Amino acid sequence: MRKQGVALLSSPDETTPLRVAHLSTVGLKCGIGEYTRKLMSVYQERGVSNFLLAAEAANEKPTLSGLGIPVDTVWFFDNVTWNSSRIDPRALERLQEWNATHLVIQYHPGYYPAEMLIDFATAAKCQGVVVTVIVHNFVDETAAVMRRLNALGVTLFSHRTTEVLQAKAVGVQLEKVPLAMEFKEGLRAKSLARRDWAVEPPVIVTTGFLRRHKGVVSLIRSMPEVLKKFPGAQLVIQCALYPSEDSESEALICESEIKRLGLADVVRLDTRFLDKDVVLAELAKADLAVLPYEQSNEGGSATAADCMCVGLPLIVSGAEIFDEVRAVVFTVQPTVKAISAGIIEVLSSAELYVTLEQNSIAHAQENSWGNFAGGFLLG
Repeated sequence: MRKQGVALLSSPDETTPLRVAHLSTVGLKCGIGEYTRKLMSVYQERGVSNFLLAAEAANEKPTLSGLGIPVDTVWFFDNVTWNSSRIDPRALERLQEWNATHLVIQYHPGYYPAEMLIDFATAAKCQGVVVTVIVHNFVDETAAVMRRLNALGVTLFSHRTTEVLQAKAVGVQLEKVPLAMEFKEGLRAKSLARRDWAVEPPVIVTTGFLRRHKGVVSLIRSMPEVLKKFPGAQLVIQCALYPSEDSESEALICESEIKRLGLADVVRLDTRFLDKDVVLAELAKADLAVLPYEQSNEGGSATAADCMCVGLPLIVSGAEIFDEVRAVVFTVQPTVKAISAGIIEVLSSAELYVTLEQNSIAHAQENSWGNFAGGFLLG
């Protein structure tokens, strides 16, 4: 499928131009929306036309300026009461008016009921549109609908091997595809062999949305122990606020802990929602990334992908979300003691550091967007 997808984007059929519509959360504070934004840009670079079927959330209007493609807001994401999400009938009309050849649906069961998903996919198929669904969190409760999508000829993708196996056990076929990333060519490898920590103290970074399960507070609390070994170490928390109560309260707790521990000159807390290019540029300035997550129902870690695509050695927790990159990262338990010990171990070993750095670069290169984006259009 990978080779076919690469070939499709490399040599598109000019007699039947590819016109891809995307039903997703682009413009909202949502990692899946950012994932879609990158997918669309990859298609645009290869001459594929894109059309965004955007969402409005209950607590957020989408920010859609600067996309450079046609957009229509045609579905509602109820992320407050979770009982009135809907896809407007106009979505199908717009799909037909735009003459879409393909429809890529980014689906999370929290977006809207699975019955809405199959109704929309079925209607699109009846118009002759090739439909693909990228499932970002497979749950058994949706199995009946997913089996019907299989029978309909809709290709379902997942980024997690565990989900593929879980789905198979209930009669659903999910195609495994790695979480693609924007590999940055020309990365300059960093070396710790002759690093003078007094002159160049290490910069540690964490990123992603600021949510309680991301373990940011534990990371802050780990810094006093790290400072004993590396007195000038800095921690950059590049974590955007998410439109939720837990995110706002987590920011307050982080600020409180920074003050309580006397780390105002050590920790920089940046909760702005930044463009992806800005985020990657900031990550590239660091020496080590740490993602000490607790368990969550996220489909795949785009945050880990961001860290690896700029060549950062990566420390993660044992959370299932990191299982797909387990072989190329350094794993610790998400406790204060284990996090600090892991940071010290990686930064104290030039050999381990270089291995993790090379792992990140190789993984990002192997799983670049160009290798996998075309596969979503094969049907």
